Amino acid sequence: MSMKLDVRHVANAANGRWADIFSALTGHKLDEAFERAGRHVGCPIHGGYDGFRLFRDVHQTGGAICNQCGSFADGFALLQSLEGWSFRESLVAVAAHLGIEDTDAQVIPASRTPVRQALVMPSSPDPTLVRRKLREVWSASLSITAPEARPVRDYLRSRGYLGSALADTGHVRFHPRLAYMEDDEFVGHFPAMIAMVWDQHGKPASIHRTYLEPDGTKAAVDKPKKLMMAAGGRGSLSGGAIPLGAATGILGVSEGIETALSARCATGMTVWPCISAVLLERFVPPEGVHSVVIWADKDRNDRGQQAAKVLKKRLWDMGLKCCVMLPTDSIPESAKSVDWNDVYVQRGALAFPRSRQQSVA
Repeated sequence: MSMKLDVRHVANAANGRWADIFSALTGHKLDEAFERAGRHVGCPIHGGYDGFRLFRDVHQTGGAICNQCGSFADGFALLQSLEGWSFRESLVAVAAHLGIEDTDAQVIPASRTPVRQALVMPSSPDPTLVRRKLREVWSASLSITAPEARPVRDYLRSRGYLGSALADTGHVRFHPRLAYMEDDEFVGHFPAMIAMVWDQHGKPASIHRTYLEPDGTKAAVDKPKKLMMAAGGRGSLSGGAIPLGAATGILGVSEGIETALSARCATGMTVWPCISAVLLERFVPPEGVHSVVIWADKDRNDRGQQAAKVLKKRLWDMGLKCCVMLPTDSIPESAKSVDWNDVYVQRGALAFPRSRQQSVA
């Protein structure tokens, strides 16, 4: 006769083992978050560069919070959002990993307070206020050809003289004095390269920021690359990208802006950056695109490669042709990854594969 799963028993058994549980059940989705537990990183659910953090007691509770997705009182709640599971599916998966039987049994709800008292979900930001802030930032920006925009031009020059790839788009601009916040504390104002992020319906949704020093180097802050809150709230960026050029026929996609510009300079292909591995996985090509080239990052933890594989499979299932271009260069010992911008800076356009507009296999 099968036993019944007791939420309290499973939660107590999971206490102190959530890092191992997440690694087994979600792959590498939370690697960076665990490396920086208690600090903000990109959200594994909606993407971006920051806004998500694990609680400092995550090993005991599995809890986390995101400024767009809300709070997750414990590991079961986080698994539900990460994997799209129901509570029961999350409980059963954790129990199975911990060797608690019977995993197809009835669930007995906990009769006392859960591992962590559920936090009050942060109220959703007022869409009107979010749009107003986005407009304020964008309206204060200048063309990257403006005399004042030298920090952006110097930055792009340091990454392989990529400014020429932006000649036909107004979606990347210069902000002379953009506020930088860290953990809700004001740090200072910096010059910045900003880029408009569109949703999958072709509407402006957010702004990506690269904070710089006046000499064009990245700003000496904890997170020099940040994504502003999306006007449409949670999930509105899914499927979107930064439209660097018109998309017709064959379209390239990448994670980072610099990678997209490098591929454009080297091959002539229009390439749209998706900002993160999460958003790359969820990219939806616009109408008129029949083939997609993924200029993937080569990460030590395989996250970039996995994201490319997920997108490739989904696009083929949609009836679109797709291929993945992965750097053959070895990852330096001091680095976590190597991308196509690294290849372009170090070895130039001749190091890129010969795949152009003719075919995608």
